[in-house]
Amino acid sequence: MKLKKARVQNYWSIHDTGWFNLEDDKTVIVGPNEAGKTAVLRALQTVNMPPGRGVELNPLRDYPRSRYREIDDGTIQLSDVVVATAAFTSKTTTGYYSASTRRNLETATELYLSRYYDGARKYWFGDLEMWTPYADIEKALDGLRAALPTAKPRAKPPKPPRRGLRLRPQWTVRRAPRRPRPPTQRRHLSRRDAGGGSVRASARG
Repeated sequence: MKLKKARVQNYWSIHDTGWFNLEDDKTVIVGPNEAGKTAVLRALQTVNMPPGRGVELNPLRDYPRSRYREIDDGTIQLSDVVVATAAFTSKTTTGYYSASTRRNLETATELYLSRYYDGARKYWFGDLEMWTPYADIEKALDGLRAALPTAKPRAKPPKPPRRGLRLRPQWTVRRAPRRPRPPTQRRHLSRRDAGGGSVRASARG
């Protein structure tokens, strides 16, 4: 598919370029310094980046400064702000889709791809109707749902066999029986002192 035309909006100093065509062989962008040539190329680069490379859109840096108050005030939402839109053309687009979708794209030869400030990308095929009312496909969905196998509840894995429990030996501290204390022996000694009195002494053996 070839890039046929493009449009850049709300990027750096560019408010809206309008649609501009790109030639098949070569396209030259001419303009004075600070006219927005680099901004146009960088905005188009965000539409379809090569694998492994990405351009993160930062509204504080990339949104036109003269209109940044619209974001602060909440007047606009980043999910609604388009950065760039590219239109690709091909002789046929049916080779990229399944047979069920292919019959609806027989007349589609242009693919439009838009990049938004929130990082989303949306596409559509020219004037081709991309949305189908739910009522038109409700019966087909019911038939598809009925054809799906019923999911069985997941069985619980069997419990492993219970091994014998090894109990730690319990040590019981037993105190030795208390020996009976022998009876107290008392000896009474009496003597008379020099003064004629007596002294009584006792000894425990």
